[in-house]
Amino acid sequence: MIPTLRISETIVPIERERMDLKDIRLYVDDRPAEGVFRVHRDVYSDPELFELEQKFIFESTWNFLALESQIRKPNDFVTAHIGRTPVLATRDAKGRLGAFVNVCRHKGAMLCA
Repeated sequence: MIPTLRISETIVPIERERMDLKDIRLYVDDRPAEGVFRVHRDVYSDPELFELEQKFIFESTWNFLALESQIRKPNDFVTAHIGRTPVLATRDAKGRLGAFVNVCRHKGAMLCA
C-alpha cells in the first residue's frame, strides 16, 4: 500500500521511491487561514524519518537537558534521554554543574536510573 497524505478532501499518494524524506511539506498540511494543521501519521512511525530526526535534531545540535533548579543542591542529579542517548546531569559537591552520557564506559551499564 502506498502511504497517502490527506490535503483538504483530496488524498495525495506519496511515492516512497521518489519522495525526499527531508521535505516536510510532504508530511504537514498547514493552512492557517483555513484553521488547518495536520501531520501525516508517517511522522510518528516511519523508521527512515526516525533516523533522520535522530541524526539532524538529537545528534547534531544542542538540546535541552534540564532546568538548573532541578539540580539545585550539591550532589543532586537528574537523568534524561536526548534522542537515544541516556544523559546524567549533576551538581558536584562544590556546586559545579556537569553532564555526562549515563553509561559505564567499561560495561555499558546505565549509571543512574
